[in-house]
Amino acid sequence: MILKRKFIILTLFILALVISNHVLLGQNPIQCDKVNSGNSVATNIQIFNSPIAGFKQMMNAPAESWKPYKWSDIPNQKIDTWLRLEFDNTKGQQAQKFVLGNNQFQYIDYYIINADSSIQIKAGGSFCDHRKMDLVFGANSWFEINVPAHQTYTAYFNIRNNDKISFQYTVVPFILYSYDEFISYQNNQNFFNYFFWGAILLITLYNLALFFQLNNRIYIYYVLNNLFILIFVLSQSGLFSQIFFKSAQYHEQFLLIIGNLAFVFYVIFCGEFLQWEVRAPRLYKWFNNILPIWPALLLLILFNLNTLAATIGGVIAIIGYTVIMRNSWLQIKQSKSGVRYFFYANIFYYVGIIVSMLQMAGVFPSNIFGMHAINFVQIGAMLQSGLFSLTVGYRITFMQQQMIGIVEKQKEELEVKVEQRTLELNRQVRIVEQKQQEIIASITYAKRIQYAILPPPAFLAQNLAQHFIFFQPKDIVSGDFYWSTKVGSRFYLAVCDCTGHGVPGAFMSLLTTSFLNEAINEKKLVAPNEIFDFVRNRLNATSSEGSYDGMDAILLCFTDRSNVVNYAAAHNRPLLVREGNATQLNGDKMPVGKGVINAPFTQYSLTLLPGDVLYCYTDGYADQFGGPEKRKYTRKRLNQALLDGSNLSVASQREKIGANFHHWKASEEQVDDVLIVGIKI
Repeated sequence: MILKRKFIILTLFILALVISNHVLLGQNPIQCDKVNSGNSVATNIQIFNSPIAGFKQMMNAPAESWKPYKWSDIPNQKIDTWLRLEFDNTKGQQAQKFVLGNNQFQYIDYYIINADSSIQIKAGGSFCDHRKMDLVFGANSWFEINVPAHQTYTAYFNIRNNDKISFQYTVVPFILYSYDEFISYQNNQNFFNYFFWGAILLITLYNLALFFQLNNRIYIYYVLNNLFILIFVLSQSGLFSQIFFKSAQYHEQFLLIIGNLAFVFYVIFCGEFLQWEVRAPRLYKWFNNILPIWPALLLLILFNLNTLAATIGGVIAIIGYTVIMRNSWLQIKQSKSGVRYFFYANIFYYVGIIVSMLQMAGVFPSNIFGMHAINFVQIGAMLQSGLFSLTVGYRITFMQQQMIGIVEKQKEELEVKVEQRTLELNRQVRIVEQKQQEIIASITYAKRIQYAILPPPAFLAQNLAQHFIFFQPKDIVSGDFYWSTKVGSRFYLAVCDCTGHGVPGAFMSLLTTSFLNEAINEKKLVAPNEIFDFVRNRLNATSSEGSYDGMDAILLCFTDRSNVVNYAAAHNRPLLVREGNATQLNGDKMPVGKGVINAPFTQYSLTLLPGDVLYCYTDGYADQFGGPEKRKYTRKRLNQALLDGSNLSVASQREKIGANFHHWKASEEQVDDVLIVGIKI
């Protein structure tokens, strides 16, 4: 009775989702005040009856030349025709701005008729060069549509396919967002992507460390499985096409290739973990026999036989998933409790894949609780990877149980060997404990991976006789960092604050560090301002549309033969203390990255005198809340504190700054990464 009730509730829920997906905006035209962002508007679109027509011919055609748009009516071959979408904003007191997305056509041109009857064309489509598109986000085409107040507005689109479309893995129908909802959607997707990258990479690094510690091949199979799943999910989101390709032309083929490779390594890992070679030799032999099929599938994809490749790969994948789940369930029934984590991990991943596929097929709404198809795949993959990692504990526990069982069996059979077996057991337990300690050490080491980019203290001491560094990240990893290098007689020191903190900030710190190295060590740039110009160009080239990735930074350049320091300052300024006076030096009011101002950076020069103290710091210390009134510490108070302690030794200054920070913060949460570098001449 309880099962029947649960089934009825689940059925009603699915029906509600399906109905809400198909009764979204009603009939033509779209009522601007009733738009449900993130859902299909295909039922509101009309298509021109004539397959090929010029703009004037289309505009002058009678009303009966238009009919309701249906994707099923689009020929799976070359096509050139028109679509139109009407908006009713007659009741609106102000203009409305929308974003329309689609990825079903090779070319989509949006024709805008201006007030002076001139025509403006915006390009899109999967074959369209990203540089020609106004909005680039993933592998889809996005168009901004501005609907005037108190009016109806018709948007015209010329759609073209130059050849047959044989396969589409991630079909995105025409979906509509209000502009604000689209920006929110972008931000949510970026959050999911950054979180997904961080989670999978940390789990992967952890298991890579286990491989080097335990030398067990299961871990390298798991690492490869994680890496290909990471690439597959990022490809499915369209980020690979957006970042690495000039268009989304090869998006579907790339997805098929990576998806097949991910499945191969997934099967290899599952077979190793479930010990098919010993526990299911027939299954082990069967999978070994079908593995050679995958190179043939890749050849089919390369020859554009995508539908056939997807069909064969999909059938094998369904069979493979079913066999893996059945075999793991059988092992659970045989009291192999550690397999339970493995079974649950696959359940989470399969559910995420199924929900994602139902969303892409239009059965479920494309937006469920603010999450889209790719988000369910990401969540499923993260849960799967996390639970897979728990199988490491199972393997250790299983080893202990196996050894204890051997000892007890030998004790029953040969009483005289009890002591010998007990000693053996104790030795094995010590091995297990040692391995556990090594695993814990590996985890600790993985948390410190980011710190490998920081310059060694000995290198800094060699080039800066008197200095101190106070570095207090908010989280395990940091968006603030300091960096240095020496080229010839020039010593460079950078103090940087990247966008964000935690995992996203750490990724940005790795990226900007590589660009600084490239600018100085590869491009041989010398002037700090030219180095910042180069890093900004590299960051802007890799940033997605609408993002403002970058950093506030100071770059100092010292020479062995001069007391003059050249520097560039981006949205930050050094502090000079000389003869009891503190002076905030000059700097540019723009970040190294996208900003309101995009002028070349300025190189500043400063002649240092004996006794001078030069401070470079990020905004985390000044922005920290605390004190009796729970207010910000402020830059003014920080400058005064640095001035008051400037006559102390650098070691005493660092101790005083740290004690003051923790006293001010007290029980308040740290709001940002903190970094202060002091140099005494």
